[in-house]
Amino acid sequence: MLLAALSTGHKLGLGLVGLAFVVFALVSAFLIPAIRPDYPGRRGLPLFLTLSGAFFVAMMFAVFFFGREPSESKAEAGTTAPAETTAPANTAPTTTTTPLPSPRPSSRSSFPATTSLRAATPSTWPTTATSAMTS
Repeated sequence: MLLAALSTGHKLGLGLVGLAFVVFALVSAFLIPAIRPDYPGRRGLPLFLTLSGAFFVAMMFAVFFFGREPSESKAEAGTTAPAETTAPANTAPTTTTTPLPSPRPSSRSSFPATTSLRAATPSTWPTTATSAMTS
């Protein structure tokens, strides 16, 4: 799904939850360990794991709720259906056909001759490249 297809509110919700997750990750990876070298430590590990799990679940819920498109019933409620037009009953339908292109002969390859495997063999390399590799 494209981000451009989302409404402004959905973009804002995804962005704010994502920003909070990134800020938590950067603070817990760089800032707190610089202040407390034993971070998260024995006492802080359960809190750190709980916060990490909570941010992960929050991001998944944000993607689930903010990332979905509006349902078809809501989208159809805002639009009006075009009026149906019917053709008169006495008019005969006309069909036109165009001829199909003739198939290629099976003996010819669909690739140009320059892309054959023989063009990539060492025997067809320039002699200067071969002499440069041997010296």
